[in-house]
Amino acid sequence: MTITRRTLLQGGAALSAAAIITGPARAADYTFRFASLTPAAGYIHSQHLVPFKEAVERDSDGRIAVDLQPAGVFARAPQLHQLVETGVLDMAWTIQGYSSGRFPQSEVLELPFLYDTSAAGTRALMMMNDEGLFEQDYGSIKVLALYTHRPYGMFTTGQEVRTMADMAGLKMRTPSAMIGEALEMLGATPVGIPVSEIAENLRRGVIDGTVFVYEAIQPFGLQDQLKYLTDLKIAGPRFMVIMNRARYEGLPEDLQEVIDTHSGMGMAMGIGEGLDSEELRLKAEFDASPDYTVVELEPSARAEMVAATTPVQENWLAAAKADGHDGEALLAKARSHLGG
Repeated sequence: MTITRRTLLQGGAALSAAAIITGPARAADYTFRFASLTPAAGYIHSQHLVPFKEAVERDSDGRIAVDLQPAGVFARAPQLHQLVETGVLDMAWTIQGYSSGRFPQSEVLELPFLYDTSAAGTRALMMMNDEGLFEQDYGSIKVLALYTHRPYGMFTTGQEVRTMADMAGLKMRTPSAMIGEALEMLGATPVGIPVSEIAENLRRGVIDGTVFVYEAIQPFGLQDQLKYLTDLKIAGPRFMVIMNRARYEGLPEDLQEVIDTHSGMGMAMGIGEGLDSEELRLKAEFDASPDYTVVELEPSARAEMVAATTPVQENWLAAAKADGHDGEALLAKARSHLGG
């Protein structure tokens, strides 16, 4: 084919027409700043928050943009709930334990040795929220998902923990006040430290270990410091994926529907079931490595710990009553949803 000025002009006209038809990419009508709790490589961030972001952007036809950023970009982790509540941030994934006393009703799902899987705790937490039992806790925000982690293990640097006696005097990082109370009754000394500061405090010897999960060991750089991994399953801390209520309510109904479609029980159970699977997979990997000792508690050792932490439940019930909450009813409802 001979290229002439005429063919060049025709080609240019065709390209111009195509540009007019397709046009530039449409700018989003709404952009939401979404703060994550972990580095981008973290399991929840990469496997659940990123897919949520992509699904919302896709199904809103680009009218919603979600600016999802890993830990430390928008704010420090302990600030995230307050920043979403006040509208400084639009969305966040964070942990209730950073705001001690702020979520007293749902704290019932953090009582020690209440359940063994993330899926069980998550289902009960979401069902009770959907039934309106946690209005004081979450009424000021839009809940996208609530979940509990698979109950935490006790991971240490130099002390193997097989019995309650092995915990005596250990300085253990705790993710919440209630788990800290349980650790104290087991003989350890609880230390409240944000998740992002565990590695530094292990290096400095401020703590001897942490109540933690297998899936977060590597993302937070703890793999070279921890040695003994006891599958304690003491309690599952509560986590929340939340949105500023005014920003949600200010959306057109069709965009609210997009948010709702990709959040709620489906999102929560996807996280809960995924965590159970991921924890067991990583636990097996650590168990196979010569660098770690994974410890399974004997039934007698677990029974001793359950008995020793019974006062945590009694104290929580007394505190709930003093605050005007029906703790007995909340605990009974939680147990009914847990199947026990």
